[in-house]
Amino acid sequence: MEETYCKKLERLSSAESAEKFDNSSSTHAADFLYVLIANAKENINIVSSKLALYSDEWICKAFARVLDNGVQVKILLDGKTEDIDPDNAFLKIAKSHDNCQIKITTTTLNAHIVTRDNKAYGYREGEDQLTAFGSFNQPEEVANANKQLFGDFYNKQPAFITSSPKHRYEANGLSKTTMGRQ
Repeated sequence: MEETYCKKLERLSSAESAEKFDNSSSTHAADFLYVLIANAKENINIVSSKLALYSDEWICKAFARVLDNGVQVKILLDGKTEDIDPDNAFLKIAKSHDNCQIKITTTTLNAHIVTRDNKAYGYREGEDQLTAFGSFNQPEEVANANKQLFGDFYNKQPAFITSSPKHRYEANGLSKTTMGRQ
């Protein structure tokens, strides 16, 4: 019996394999994100334009679980605030946890990058994101990505606040009912 792609990823992740693998289909990308997130112990760093791939229910459940377990998460949204869906399930989970920082950059990075525990990473390049690969044990490449994207560059980016009026009020410590009252 042939090993499924998800089972292969689970095996590679458990073994902390340095093998690089192709990850170019959207189904494979979702499987990879699940395995990467579900097995996080320390940290996850994400660069994404819309977080669309992350909204699958099983990925969201794994994400909520690792956040509840104290995993530190940094998300860098690449794009315009108005292009990001404030109702994205993954984004809602991220915003509900203090151990998750979300920032936005107007710099076009034209890539989707995710790193985990200073060893594992996934990379998808370009608009079509057909060039995609990852590994569960490439600490040098992860250190380089973390330094370039999640060091000074990340710290200089503004916090992400959705265009949702409710979220803007809450971010400023106000409720809709107190708006306009002295």
